[in-house]
Amino acid sequence: MVIVHKTNIFLKVVYCGDVNCDDSEFLANELFNLGHAPLLVYKGGFEDWKSHQGCVEKGEEEDECW
Repeated sequence: MVIVHKTNIFLKVVYCGDVNCDDSEFLANELFNLGHAPLLVYKGGFEDWKSHQGCVEKGEEEDECW
């Protein structure tokens, strides 16, 4: 899960490994039922994100950013 902070509003983005995985929608529903909002589901998943040159943080290693 990714948490984006902008003007004191926390937006949660959940995603799966790829487009064929539906775990992110399940997680988003569970989080919503627990009162977490706003939520977004990135449908394409992590593989789609990387294929579109999305920035990937790897902890202490160098980030893969465009």
